Amino acid sequence: MLMRPYRRTWRPGVQNPDTLSYISHPLYASNAIQYYRSFLIITEDVKNIIEYIEPDEINLKSYSFRIHSLFLRISIEVEANLRAILIDNKLSQYEYRIPDYHLVDVSHKLSGYRFQVVRWKGDHGRFVPFGEWSSSHKLSWYQNYNLVKHDRQENFRLANFENLITSYCGLCALIWSQFNTVDFTMHTRWGSATDNMGYQPMTGDIVTILPPDRSSFEEHEFYGFSYDDWNKIQAEEIDPFKNFDYHAISLSRKKAAKTLRDNTSK
Repeated sequence: MLMRPYRRTWRPGVQNPDTLSYISHPLYASNAIQYYRSFLIITEDVKNIIEYIEPDEINLKSYSFRIHSLFLRISIEVEANLRAILIDNKLSQYEYRIPDYHLVDVSHKLSGYRFQVVRWKGDHGRFVPFGEWSSSHKLSWYQNYNLVKHDRQENFRLANFENLITSYCGLCALIWSQFNTVDFTMHTRWGSATDNMGYQPMTGDIVTILPPDRSSFEEHEFYGFSYDDWNKIQAEEIDPFKNFDYHAISLSRKKAAKTLRDNTSK
């Protein structure tokens, strides 16, 4: 168990109820309010799109300039959150490309987040935005974002409703995995009632979220401190947070990739 939290990293705790007071600490996340406000603004813009495009599977491939601009904004915000997690945890001097962003799946279990679109019509209203990361570095919607960004004329149809919603779910996963239910604009928490499948509401009432369950975490990955423990830690230490060692994971992966290449070439 961990007796100090990582920066920008929510984890389930062994204490019941889990304490989230560490998330509001000023050293937990640089400019947390900025990232949360951006998420709220984007949420309102997605709701505006849904006023014109019904959340129905027959509209998944609908595309437009409005969707295009919002899809790009959301994807940029996803990048900003991934980069902030890495930078706040002192992974510097990297180019911050998709293999680097993939490191965050180790700490935040992003590939385990699932979403349902509220009032969806059809069989395809569930989204797992980082699901591909469980077996590769690939993210189809993120690749589509780059294709659209670099050549809109050829790839305009990729700026569609499906990619928009998937990227928005990706942003929701990042907000939850950093800040859980803490609302920085209200200095409080939003509701966490679950449905019969375990999905919980998210701000904006566009999607419900099913975070990774506790079995997704090893015993040593849980936060083991109580509310009283946390108050003692932050009273005694100037910086009560740990940095997640992404650099070590990156080096390990590069070494494994080199070994594989060497063995293949023999």
